[in-house]
Amino acid sequence: MAISYPIPKWDRPEPTQCELDYADLTNIDLSKFDTEEGKLELVETIRHALTDVGFWIVTGTSFTEEEIENQFAIGQAFYNLPLEARKECEIDAKNGGYLGYRAAYERTINGTDVLDNMELVNVAKYIPEYDTLPRHAIFREHQKVIEDFHRRCWYDVARKLFMLFALAMELPENYFVERHDYERPSQDHLRYMMYHPRSKEDDAKCNNLWSWAHTDYGSLTLLFSQTVSGLQVKMPDGQYKDIKPLKGSIVVNVADTLSFMTKGYLKSTIHRVTRPPPDQDHIHRVGVIYGCRPNDDCPVVVAPSPLLKRLGMVTDADLNVDLSQVATAAEYVASRVKAVHGSSTYGTAPGTKFKHKNLEVLENYADVKGDELTSI
Repeated sequence: MAISYPIPKWDRPEPTQCELDYADLTNIDLSKFDTEEGKLELVETIRHALTDVGFWIVTGTSFTEEEIENQFAIGQAFYNLPLEARKECEIDAKNGGYLGYRAAYERTINGTDVLDNMELVNVAKYIPEYDTLPRHAIFREHQKVIEDFHRRCWYDVARKLFMLFALAMELPENYFVERHDYERPSQDHLRYMMYHPRSKEDDAKCNNLWSWAHTDYGSLTLLFSQTVSGLQVKMPDGQYKDIKPLKGSIVVNVADTLSFMTKGYLKSTIHRVTRPPPDQDHIHRVGVIYGCRPNDDCPVVVAPSPLLKRLGMVTDADLNVDLSQVATAAEYVASRVKAVHGSSTYGTAPGTKFKHKNLEVLENYADVKGDELTSI
């Protein structure tokens, strides 16, 4: 007898009543995108916001609140499955694989005896090249709704943002779109994520952080707004501020490969996840995220932006690079996955650098003054 996977309604947690210091983020209203006047207005908004924080609130998308809530419900239903069922399609992190499931409580936090409290499942794109990729039964049963949501994350949100970025940087409108083509193999994924509560004692050993200060691997991260607090972004003055939930919105941040392609003009945003406020620290924190990566075979090189040239940010060497020495997007993501998720510990020492061919980032953006660790 075939097993059925019903999706119970997800009850969104109540927002915290604690007073938090919220970041003032730019709102990108994509409902304006489809008129020439509206698109030009968005380009100007983007141009002024790009070099600031690198985190924005995106509204005016085609997603209804019901559709978003249903995705959280699917994520919750997945994590209600027995561990054995969740582990049927595991990521192959030691070889750089990042599509599939990664369990919690299998790694210790660097320098402690505390176990990592985060688990995730990355659902690959729905294109012919991935037709034979193993997928969990629950996702196969609900493929129609998941595939529709998956594709619209790219076509209705990411694609439009990539076009706005290109126009703001005086590039051809489809410059970044062509390098992030949904219909071509890439490590794009829809992620259902779960953070489990930890004891105060264990969290204290980890500076009350569930995810250390870091940047994301790909080009864009779309985080569907949820009400359990904890996500914080590092502001230009060095202070961390919380992200305030806004119903129906998407929190978007730039990640490494897009930052590399723009010589840092688009900032790969440093962020972290802290222990939630006291009125939420008992909640199992479900997340729905879409991660955009460039095409697997896309070389990660600097874009020939006239704006970057005028600003003196692009050199002749940048534009005449030896492609044999350049990492492709697939190589970069796989090498980061090996380093971060293929390890038996989570996290590295503050200031640790990661380098692959022509690309280099910090793995842990902790602030260190002398011998004192001020934040991780």
